[in-house]
Amino acid sequence: MDPAPGGRPGADGGATALSGILLVAAGGVVGALARYGVGLALPHEPGTWAWSTLVVNALGAALLCALLTRVVDVRARLLLGTGLLGAFTTFSGLTVDAVLIGQDRPAVALAYVLAGVVSLLGGGLLGRAVVAR
Repeated sequence: MDPAPGGRPGADGGATALSGILLVAAGGVVGALARYGVGLALPHEPGTWAWSTLVVNALGAALLCALLTRVVDVRARLLLGTGLLGAFTTFSGLTVDAVLIGQDRPAVALAYVLAGVVSLLGGGLLGRAVVAR
């Protein structure tokens, strides 16, 4: 994700490389802990449908699209977008879940991947629509 429209961290003079790293790290700690918490609240066995992954990805997509629609400050984008929401969402988790499900049930794995893509797109569109009002 680009930290700022048309720019790189520090391009607007507001975020040095070190402060950008610290913002991403701080947001990442919070996002990772939140992701872990959702996993504890919605546990699943390996190779089964992982509702926690679908929930965090849909919610993360909604929040990220809302953020990118409204927030232009590079520091806020680094902290909330790259850091917090980057650590909160998990496309790799979706992939691992699908591979494990697909070992025994390829049709269920395909349905899981489709549900993941639909939830990501739906979440993103919803987040953008909410802030566009």
